Amino acid sequence: MSSASPDRRVLIAAADLVFHASLEAVVRQAGWEPVRDGAATLAIVELGDRAALDRVRALRGEGVEVLAFGPHVHAAMLDAARELGAVAVPNARIARAVRERLAAR
Repeated sequence: MSSASPDRRVLIAAADLVFHASLEAVVRQAGWEPVRDGAATLAIVELGDRAALDRVRALRGEGVEVLAFGPHVHAAMLDAARELGAVAVPNARIARAVRERLAAR
């Protein structure tokens, strides 16, 4: 269990271990704490199936800002995440999007 305040925590929900490790490094470098569960101000969700969209929906329902990412060829999945209120970007842009979001806070 983390002792950090939820307002400095970033939930990372990425099945791809390379993306997960890379995103953890980006979050730490920005001075935030990456977590796998629990309360957070920002969530980063890898899109891949219906369950990921359900997670985006649940997080948005809790008032959590969501950055979703997935392959650029899965435009329908990215669009679906946007319709749920997430900021959705292709895989190639997720690290930059995380840096920008965290720097703006």
